[in-house]
Amino acid sequence: MDVDHEQDPLPRLLDHLANDILESRPVRVLSMAAAPAHLVMLPDTDPRARRVINRKSIVDGLSPGTVVIHARSGLGGNPRMVNLLSRDEQLRLPRNAYVGVAEIVTVRHVTFFWGLHDDRAAEGRRITHQLHWVASHPYTIGPWCVVLRSCRAFRFPVHAIARHRRTYELPSSHTQAIMYQLSLLMEAQQA
Repeated sequence: MDVDHEQDPLPRLLDHLANDILESRPVRVLSMAAAPAHLVMLPDTDPRARRVINRKSIVDGLSPGTVVIHARSGLGGNPRMVNLLSRDEQLRLPRNAYVGVAEIVTVRHVTFFWGLHDDRAAEGRRITHQLHWVASHPYTIGPWCVVLRSCRAFRFPVHAIARHRRTYELPSSHTQAIMYQLSLLMEAQQA
């Protein structure tokens, strides 16, 4: 899957998120069931890696930028997704925890991706080379698709029960734990 066209956008994303926290700007959290959250955090080289999240309706707060990924307590209702994980993986999944960070590239209706090769769509022509893979991605179902990249799992999940179902602002009581996880990711990048 060809998601990143920059050399390595992760250091920039981690710096941006750390600056948001340090300057007390709102940090968005994208919350989902435990199995999808785990699939999002898999490395790009894993064929099970999920880089498209589907929503039934457009949700406030879902716009391009860095988000913290939260795994809720439930495993997930989609058997196709759950079955991608071994029984052992299912039992070890962190639940009710912040599990990593990702960058939202775009939020679009699924028909946008189906029409990327339409020569009449000027915007589609500009990003076809970057998002051509979305239309054929196994998780592109829609109706609204949240496209992710630069997904990185935290070394240690940070326990937190989601206050809202889908997206919300990171509570200030959790910022110190998230900053620690970001510092671990930055150290790993530099090593």
